[in-house]
Amino acid sequence: MTRNVPEKNARVMIVVDDDIMLRNTIEYTLEEAGFHVVEADSAVEALKIMRVHIPHGVITDVNMPGGSGIMLLTEMKRRERCVPTYIHSANQRFLLNEGVWIVLGDYIPKHFGSFATFWDKADPKMLKNILRFANSLL
Repeated sequence: MTRNVPEKNARVMIVVDDDIMLRNTIEYTLEEAGFHVVEADSAVEALKIMRVHIPHGVITDVNMPGGSGIMLLTEMKRRERCVPTYIHSANQRFLLNEGVWIVLGDYIPKHFGSFATFWDKADPKMLKNILRFANSLL
């Protein structure tokens, strides 16, 4: 987990995902592109990190123990820590509350199972979209 203090002009991204292999894949991709990455394995941990780091952007999964990506977005707004956020998930539709659904427009399914290897999770399309998102924040 990258916890060191970023350089003064570093481009900081927070990557939030309970799947450590996927989180590490995204971290590696962003670091190779010149970003400083801070990892979190839950929305709660990401919110704690945001007390210290003001990121340029957040990349988050939706379904995670310790708070969903939707909860993270809600809390970011409530705490006035709104930053551009990229959401990825294995599902396209999410029940926000009774009768209210969120549908992701740019849905990129995680097509691998729990026993997938690092290389299985390095989906080029997803990583390309994440880099496109991150670079658009410059």
